[in-house]
Amino acid sequence: MECINRGVPGQGYLWPTSNKFMDNLQGIDITSAKLITIAYGLNDHTNCRTKLGTQAANNPNTVLGQLKLGLQYIWTQNPTCKVIVIGTTTRLEEYAEPVLTYGDTDSNFNTQGLNVALETFCNRNGVAFISNDGNGVNEFNTSIRCDVTHFTEIGYGVWSKYLSAQIASKFETN
Repeated sequence: MECINRGVPGQGYLWPTSNKFMDNLQGIDITSAKLITIAYGLNDHTNCRTKLGTQAANNPNTVLGQLKLGLQYIWTQNPTCKVIVIGTTTRLEEYAEPVLTYGDTDSNFNTQGLNVALETFCNRNGVAFISNDGNGVNEFNTSIRCDVTHFTEIGYGVWSKYLSAQIASKFETN
């Protein structure tokens, strides 16, 4: 089995205005892929402050519009490929109620709100979604988190076990 990883931590690869997401997808031969995971990161929200879009996702310059374009591209290249979207981990200071206002020109959301929007979009479009809530790393514990954003080595171990189990269960059922 071959595993291709694209993306650079801290670079906001899923920013709609950067085209990095589509550029990366188009740079990979996905015709024989069995599974593609699309993982959102804190920088895909925090640093870009882009528009979320609407659940119709018709504006490619929004988070949901870019996801829709990516899914269409994947399934045009490989109609049987399974896709799992992974929500972002949460900055501890934002681990509160979701802030979520949809819009192509005006929207407001925190990382919790982004995850709600992604999960709703995925559910409506038959795409598996993995939430990072309840993964054992979204609480402040200095053995798990070295600050409000980054995990320690132990934290990454906890997170990777959680993600591995979630991906395996979603891959088998979707």
